[in-house]
Amino acid sequence: MTFHLCQVTGTLVAPDGSPLPEVQVQFLPAPVSARGVGAQTLAPHPVSVLTDPEARIDVALTPGVYSVRTRAPEGREYPPFLVDVPGGPVATLADILLHLPAPQSVYDAAASARVASKAAADAAGSAAAAGTAGDSATAAATSAAAAEMSAQGIADTAVQVQADRAGATLAAGQAQTAASTAQSQAQTASASAVQSGVHATTATMAAVTAEQAAALAEASNRTFASRAAFEAAQIPADADSWTVLHAGLRLAYRRDAAGTAIESANGTRGAPVGGVRPEHWGAAPGVDCAAQIQAAIDWLEAQGGGELLFAARSYPIAATIRVRRNVWLRGEGWHFEGDFTNSAVITGSLIELQPGANCDLVLFRADPAPGVTVRQRLHGGMRDIGVFGRRSNNFARAAVDLNAAGRGIRMEGVSYVTLDNVCVFRCAEAGVSLGSFDYGGGVGLLSCNNMNWRNVLSTGNAGDGFEIFGGDGTYSQLVAGFNGRHGFRVGDGPLVGCKAWNNAERGFTISSNAGMIGCDSYDNGHCGVHVAAKDVRLIGCEIRTNGTAQLPNARDRAGVFIASGAQDIVIEGNTVDNKPGKTPTQQVGVLCETAGVRIMLGTNVVQDNTLANLAIADLTTAQLHGSVPAGDLRHPGFTATGNIDLDDRVLARAKGMTFSVWGNVTFSNGVLGVGANTVVFANIAAGATVTELTADISRGIPLVIVRNASAAPLIFQHANNRLRLVGGVDRTLARNEAIMFVWVTGSIWQQIG
Repeated sequence: MTFHLCQVTGTLVAPDGSPLPEVQVQFLPAPVSARGVGAQTLAPHPVSVLTDPEARIDVALTPGVYSVRTRAPEGREYPPFLVDVPGGPVATLADILLHLPAPQSVYDAAASARVASKAAADAAGSAAAAGTAGDSATAAATSAAAAEMSAQGIADTAVQVQADRAGATLAAGQAQTAASTAQSQAQTASASAVQSGVHATTATMAAVTAEQAAALAEASNRTFASRAAFEAAQIPADADSWTVLHAGLRLAYRRDAAGTAIESANGTRGAPVGGVRPEHWGAAPGVDCAAQIQAAIDWLEAQGGGELLFAARSYPIAATIRVRRNVWLRGEGWHFEGDFTNSAVITGSLIELQPGANCDLVLFRADPAPGVTVRQRLHGGMRDIGVFGRRSNNFARAAVDLNAAGRGIRMEGVSYVTLDNVCVFRCAEAGVSLGSFDYGGGVGLLSCNNMNWRNVLSTGNAGDGFEIFGGDGTYSQLVAGFNGRHGFRVGDGPLVGCKAWNNAERGFTISSNAGMIGCDSYDNGHCGVHVAAKDVRLIGCEIRTNGTAQLPNARDRAGVFIASGAQDIVIEGNTVDNKPGKTPTQQVGVLCETAGVRIMLGTNVVQDNTLANLAIADLTTAQLHGSVPAGDLRHPGFTATGNIDLDDRVLARAKGMTFSVWGNVTFSNGVLGVGANTVVFANIAAGATVTELTADISRGIPLVIVRNASAAPLIFQHANNRLRLVGGVDRTLARNEAIMFVWVTGSIWQQIG
C-alpha cells in the first residue's frame, strides 16, 4: 500500500516560548493509547529532521498520529507532544497539535534505565573505598547499564518498526518494570555495597529480565524498517504475517514454507499478501530487477496466474523477462515529457533495458513441451506500462550505441495475449514482434492465435514498429511513429483505426490477406501502403503525403503501391492525397505496375498527387466505381441500365454512382449464405439465430451488411472461429437494425459496425 505524503511546516519553540534553532526533531509513531484521538489511526514510520537557524521545520510525513521529541545539540531534551498529520497535501504544525500529554511509551522505559545506570555507577563510586564489596557494586552498575542498553534497544526497535502493535506495548511495560527493578536494586547496592555483593547479583538478574523484555518486544513487532532488517531477524514461530518497508512501499507478507519472496535469518519464508509486486522479491530502484521480476512471474504462474503490479518508476533489467501462463504485467500508466523529439523522455511504469544487455525485453512463450495445444499455450498480457529499449540517448532512428540488439515485446506461438495501453520505445530492433514457434515433440510450427491488441504505441525504434506474422488476431488503435524501418509489417489482421506516421520507410507493408479499416498512413519516407498479397481490403483510410524520403522510384512515392503477387484488392472509401500546406511528396495516389491484377476501386477521394492519381497497368482486370475526373481513366466496359454517360468507354464527367444489390439469400441450420451480395435484407418471419456467414468472396466485396427486415428478432451468435462480435457478446437485431461484417480468413468474419 502506498501513502500520499503531507508537507508539514512550522516554527518549533521551547515551553518558555523561546525558539529552538538547529535542534533534532523526531516524529515517532504514537503508542497505542494515543492512537484514535485524532482523525488518523494509521501508524506511520519514524522521521528525523533538524530545525533551521530560524527554528523552522519543513518535512514530508505519512498521515498518522506522531509523538514529537526534541533534543538540543548539547543533549537537553524537551517534553514530548502529539501531532495528528492529516491526509491532505500540506499542514502547519500549529494546526495539527493535539493538546494532550504524550502517553508513556518505551522511551520512558529507556529513560528509567538510564537513571538506574547512573545510580548504580554512584554506588560503585561509593564502594570503591570499601574494598572487595565495591566489586559487587561495580558489577551492579555494569548490569544496570546493560538494562539501560536493553531498554534503549526496545525503544529503537519500536521506532524502527510499527509501534502500534499490542505486543510492543506489552513489551514496553515489561521493559519499564525491569528498568525500575534495576534502579531499585542499584539504590540498595549503593546503601550496602560495603557489606555485601548480593545486590549486585540482583541487579544482574534485573538486567537479564530487561534483555528478555527486549527480546519479547522484537518478537511482538510485525513491521520491519527494511528488507535487510527482516533477513537478519529471528522470526518467532507464532508470527504468521508481517510488513516490510522497502523501496518506498509497505509490503505485506504471510508465512509460507514454500514462499520465494523473502527469508529471515532463521529460515522463515514469506509470500506476498494483496497486490503482488517485484519489490516483494527485493526489486529496488536503480539496480537490475530482472531476477526479481522473473521470480515474481514464476511464483504467480505456480498460483494459477494473476497480476504483477509495477509502480510508477523505472525497473532496469539486463536479461529478458519471460511472461508465463495466465500472468499479467500491469503498471500505473506512462507518458512522454516532450514532443517526440530528441528531448522526449518517457516516464511512468517502465521496464527499461540496461546499456549493453542487447536482448529482447519481454517474451511471451509457453514452456516447451511435447503435444502443446492452443488451450495450453498462454493467456495473459500487459496493461498500462511502458517498455524502454534504451538503444541510445540520441533519439535519431539509426543510433544504437547503448544497445545494438533487442526487441521490445516478442510473442512466439502463444494465444490469447492482450496488450492494452502499452508503449514500446527506442528498441534496437522491432518494437513489437509476433511470430510462430516450434515447441518440439513433432508438433511443428505453432502460430499465434486470438491476439487482442489495442492502444499500443511503438515509437523511436531502430527497426519496425510492429511485426505481425504467423497467426490471427484483432489489432485496434495501434500507432507506429518515427521508427527506423516500416511502421507496420503485417501478415495478419484486420487492422482497425491504426496509424503509421513519419517512419523512415513504408507506413504499412501488407503481405497476407489482411484488412485495413479506418487506418491512417502519412509522412512516411516510402509509400504509405505496400500491398503484396491476395484478398486485401483498404476501407475508409487516409493515406497522405508519403514518400518524404523522395526516392527516384514512383513505387516508393505512392500512396498505395500494389506489388507483384497481389490479387483481389479492394480499395473503398479512402482519401489518397497530399495534405494541404505540406510539401507535396506523394507522386502517385494508387499505383499498380503488374498486369492481370484484379482491383476494385470504389468511391475514393484520390487527388492532388504530383504525377498521377491513378496509375493502373491493366484496366481489363480493374473495376472502377465512384467519382473519377473526366478523361482520366478508361473503364473496362460493362453492361448497365440507367443514365450512365459514356463516350468511347471514357467516363465523360464525374458521376456519383449508387446501386442496390439484391440477390438470393439462403438460411439453414444457423448458416446465412449471402452469395456475392454486399447488402442483405433478411426477412425471416419466425426469427433466427445466425452462427455462421458464408459468401462468394471471389465475386463480391468481402464486406457484408445485414439488415433485419422482419418483425422477429435476428440473433448473431459470437464465436472466435466464426462470427467475432464486438465485446465478445451476442448481438440481437430488432426490425430495421443492421450489422456490418468484414471477412478475415476462412470462415471468420469480424463485426465492424
